[in-house]
Amino acid sequence: MKKRSIALALALLVTLAAAGCGKAPKYNDGIYFAQADNYDESGWMDAVTIEVDGGKIVEVDYNSYNEAGQDKKTLSEKGEYNMVSGGARSQWHEQTASLEAALKSNQDISKITLKSDGVTDAVSGVTMKANEFVALSQKALEMAK
Repeated sequence: MKKRSIALALALLVTLAAAGCGKAPKYNDGIYFAQADNYDESGWMDAVTIEVDGGKIVEVDYNSYNEAGQDKKTLSEKGEYNMVSGGARSQWHEQTASLEAALKSNQDISKITLKSDGVTDAVSGVTMKANEFVALSQKALEMAK
């Protein structure tokens, strides 16, 4: 019985030690930014900022700006950029918050897959095109490697 207890204790120690020796961080710590090259046809330029700490994505901010300097997230929160009136399930700022949360949770932008029309089924509640979010996040995270 004593040998069995010692064997179990040693097995537990080895398991705990191995768990502490995980992979090296996937990303280098820092703040990474990427933005679209041009304003889109409706006058908005998308941008993403990703913060990495301890090798993990800890903060994601996706937004869009017009030439007047207004940001879409703030306008959406104020009800001045209303996607629901156009038939969307939720407002722009709510959908971007879901995209941001999905990236933080997954720690991998490739988990947010896109259909040919730029929409994703990988993030619940997101009905808008996510192709710019994915492309800009990929660009920012390439800098973090």
